[in-house]
Amino acid sequence: MNGRDISAGSIGMATGIKNPIKVARQIMERTDHVMIASDGVTKLSNLFGYAIEGYSHELNEKKMNEYSRLLKNFRTKWKKNSKLMMMLSSKASQEEKNRHQHYSTVGAVAIDRDGNVASAVSSGGIWLKMPGRIGDSAIIGSGIYADNKSGATCATGYGEYAMRLCLCKYACDQMQLKNSARLSSKKSVDMLTKRFGKNTGGIIAVDIKGRFGIAYNTRSMSTALITNKNQKPTIAFGCD
Repeated sequence: MNGRDISAGSIGMATGIKNPIKVARQIMERTDHVMIASDGVTKLSNLFGYAIEGYSHELNEKKMNEYSRLLKNFRTKWKKNSKLMMMLSSKASQEEKNRHQHYSTVGAVAIDRDGNVASAVSSGGIWLKMPGRIGDSAIIGSGIYADNKSGATCATGYGEYAMRLCLCKYACDQMQLKNSARLSSKKSVDMLTKRFGKNTGGIIAVDIKGRFGIAYNTRSMSTALITNKNQKPTIAFGCD
């Protein structure tokens, strides 16, 4: 998302694309749409010259242990989904079952010397999601937002919560009220925690004065920061 003109591009339900965030940028710059999903992403990827790769089905012991751990709490955590998922699972092929993996969110916010802000975020989804589910990373205002009048933000965590709160737009609204990126991030995560509890997400932000902020209610959230004053990024592995 480009804060200069609040143009945005996003994709969902995309498979076989090595760098989906590059395709999302093409949506922003070369189409009149904001979001493209499913087969439309594949067609546009080919049109833009991005190769479609085969899907990896590698399942190691660590992934299987994590899957088993989450499956124990499946019926309580995803109450509405569990019965439907069991029905789908009985009909699904082994190939489809192997796709129930999790890939973490990667996000970035930036500001240039002219004060233009931007945000980008990419995620592979969440464990035990239903087919067709689209998370917050692709939803403008939920997992991502940028506006030169306020700042830029992106979020990670349980996407459904971020979508229900319009979390990133909320953080930008806080910055537009002259709060710093740090305070706005804290206010946003405080709201997330109050409504949905701990271990639900985190957010990074930059305001139009070039101040960066980070807040999270999870056990940790790794971040890195680079400015024009340092040639190498400062990396932090934040933990409560």
